[in-house]
Amino acid sequence: MTYTGQAYLGQVISALSEHLGYVWCLAILHNHRQNRIHHKRVNNCWKPLLVFGKGTSRFSETVWDLFQGSGVEKDHHDWEQGIDEAVHFLEALVASGGMVVDPCLGSGTTGVAALQCGMRFQGCEIDPETFKRAQTRIAESRSKRK
Repeated sequence: MTYTGQAYLGQVISALSEHLGYVWCLAILHNHRQNRIHHKRVNNCWKPLLVFGKGTSRFSETVWDLFQGSGVEKDHHDWEQGIDEAVHFLEALVASGGMVVDPCLGSGTTGVAALQCGMRFQGCEIDPETFKRAQTRIAESRSKRK
């Protein structure tokens, strides 16, 4: 799974399709807000979450492809995503106890969500300071679960 903006949808699908099979585009509705994309003349009210797989073109279980987001969460990182939507889609798409990998860790939302769902997690981040903050956030989440 990967978040992407609509402006880059074609490029992201093309890049991921080189090694993975496209499964579906899920939608997360913005919580009663919109982003004005001036150069496209669009009021954007949702964000896409692309799902790709290796050796599959469908979900193992029936999945709702629309989720009402809980709103903007930017306490830990400029590109932070909502924890509620991460938990929702991980529970729907990853087997219990499964491994979740986030190659663009950012604030660690996916790691926190994976731990909340009882899943294993591995993440990496290119920026050392961002990585430290994500490690701290994930460790705090882990200690709350114990």
